[in-house]
Amino acid sequence: ADGGRLDKLNPFKKNAPASTSIERAPTQRAKSGELLSKEMSEELFGKGLMGKLASKAVNAAAGALKEQFESAREATDACYDDAVRAVKLDSAVLNAFGGSVECGPVISQSSSSLNVNGTKQTRTGIAFQCRGANGVAGMIQAQSDGAITTCVANLQDGRQFQVGSASSVYGD
Repeated sequence: ADGGRLDKLNPFKKNAPASTSIERAPTQRAKSGELLSKEMSEELFGKGLMGKLASKAVNAAAGALKEQFESAREATDACYDDAVRAVKLDSAVLNAFGGSVECGPVISQSSSSLNVNGTKQTRTGIAFQCRGANGVAGMIQAQSDGAITTCVANLQDGRQFQVGSASSVYGD
């Protein structure tokens, strides 16, 4: 047993680096936030200047795309939270649903972003189903610009309610 401990401390003992380097590569890449590791980029694009430039461009594009997806997810979550709160606080909608309402998960979402002269405008749209205590079902459609969320409740019997607006906690 002591030989095993001494072998671990021996700097001249050869280790099996092949399996260790393969296991470490994903964790190092995850820490740096890059899509391609150095080895992978050299394999795909070569070791020259053009290969390094191509690797940097791919990693930058992947990082920007990741940020956009995270931003869209956060906007969708904020819009859903605001819409659910507005639906559960609206007396007309609650009466139509029989006094209480259960909201389902988001089944449709859209997100758009526009940047004009340094001013960024985003719009998030979602749709989710609700079911009331009396068995009435409906679809809620919500739109948010980050500050104001407006909702429309469409019930299965054709009735439609303007739910109102709720201030977003993520507003500017």
